[in-house]
Amino acid sequence: MTEISLQAGRYNSCDEWCEAAEGWNLRFLQLDKGALDAEMVRVLTPDLVMQKVSVSRRLHQSGSAPDGLLTFGFPLEPHLHRWLGRDLTATSILNFGRNGGYDSISQPGFHGQTISVQTESFLTDCAAIGARKSPQQILARAEEFVVSPGMHSRILRLESALLRCANAGV
Repeated sequence: MTEISLQAGRYNSCDEWCEAAEGWNLRFLQLDKGALDAEMVRVLTPDLVMQKVSVSRRLHQSGSAPDGLLTFGFPLEPHLHRWLGRDLTATSILNFGRNGGYDSISQPGFHGQTISVQTESFLTDCAAIGARKSPQQILARAEEFVVSPGMHSRILRLESALLRCANAGV
């Protein structure tokens, strides 16, 4: 049976939040005035890390995933205004990349989920299914993928179900 652990916390400062995200190289800067209320729930397995975050204030967020992990982000509401200097669509999936990480501006009320997978396993699986992009292209840089609304919805439902199961101790 796969070992699953759950971590959850509320944070009142960007520094406190970044420190709690063990292994991540994060830099958050609050861009508006007022008290910060940030929440992070993390589900960890040996091969997978899922996170659900919410934040009350406007933030400049940048950073990178831990070595060996490839991370994809799913904004849950249109409160992630800018990603790598571009506006996002409603069905964006964000590849955090390996070289240089990510850079974004989130608006007050931002909610999002990430899923991080072992890089080598992911690349092996991509090769096995004949992915259109090479491993070097996938790892090269952070980027936005736009998928159909139906696909986006299915991915979010699956990730939400996994987070609920972990939270319930299943």
